[in-house]
Amino acid sequence: FATTVYAGDPCFSFEPKTDALEGDQFERQFVAKMHKAITVIQFKLERDLIKRNPEFNLDDRLKLSDINPDNGTIAIDGKLVLLKDHYLPTVNFTDDPYALTSEEENIMKRLRQLFLHNEMLQKHAKYLFQKGSMYLVVNQVLLFHAAIPLNDDGSFAEHQIDHQPCSGKTLFDVLEQKIRYAYLHRYDKNNPSLDYFIYLWQGKYSPLFAKDAMKTFESYFVSDPKYKQEKLNPYDQLRTEETVLHTIFKSFHVDINKGKIINGHVPHDVTKGEPVVIANKRIYLIDGGMSRQYVKKTQIGGYSLISDSYAFFLVSHSRFDNFQQLIDTEEDIITMTHSEDINTRRTFMYDIDKGVQLKAQIHDLEKLIEAYRKGIIKEKAE
Repeated sequence: FATTVYAGDPCFSFEPKTDALEGDQFERQFVAKMHKAITVIQFKLERDLIKRNPEFNLDDRLKLSDINPDNGTIAIDGKLVLLKDHYLPTVNFTDDPYALTSEEENIMKRLRQLFLHNEMLQKHAKYLFQKGSMYLVVNQVLLFHAAIPLNDDGSFAEHQIDHQPCSGKTLFDVLEQKIRYAYLHRYDKNNPSLDYFIYLWQGKYSPLFAKDAMKTFESYFVSDPKYKQEKLNPYDQLRTEETVLHTIFKSFHVDINKGKIINGHVPHDVTKGEPVVIANKRIYLIDGGMSRQYVKKTQIGGYSLISDSYAFFLVSHSRFDNFQQLIDTEEDIITMTHSEDINTRRTFMYDIDKGVQLKAQIHDLEKLIEAYRKGIIKEKAE
């Protein structure tokens, strides 16, 4: 489909950002055409989803209807902007820019079937829902991906879900319930909770995205960089303030004096002087951009966060291409410790969550023994 519809289109904006296809121009063009084809389908399908969920506030992402195909421009913030690519042969600008062609409909039906019945993919998804969560609190450490959405004044930002305002910890909990329900009923096309995967991906108050807008369309079709900027949620600037930290720790039932926050989303490179441990060692920014895509942005190959009975510290690792190269050159993966929070006294088992569980079990056993001694229960026969 892609090679037919975009046969004469170089699709420069859609070329893969990887060295794996370096030198293979035919393969790069092949991938670029598929990339553009599925992207246009995405923009079309988003219309109905956004319209049936006005609380998502994603109407500004509907760009196809703002294009003038006659002069290759688009209206953005009241200004006409020239598009660097306006070859969109499957878009019907006369009747409905968001209507799928019959071929596109067939493609999506097939893709849906392939995703829902791919054994390996479903196994991975099941594992994520069994083991994963929107956030985790363990041993007075709060871990989450991007942000706890805030307003400009540092208060929790509210998002309406089923006509109820949700913010802070409640926002995380309700969104997790939504996507778990969506996953359990994933074969039901009319399941409204399925739409929340899109909101989590690009919603303004999504804890996994936490930016004002996802400028996917602009990054593909507009040259001027000012239209591509994605503004981070105020959490990025306000998270080091004491009042904000107190509010966050209280919401998640974490001790402000002992607690720490671990989050990522935006790569930070300590070799460039970027701070990765902030707020008096209470926030650790553990995203080191270990993905190959960030090789030009960060010089490191990721971080390891280590917590033991003596200390809590962050270690960065140097990049390497492959294990064989390290063996052949007899080089080492250089690691550097960048923060070390030494415990004033060693941490013992009874200080951590597991210790609390063990103490509760011991208490239950003591009650069981006491009940036996009082004749309330009888000894189990061999």
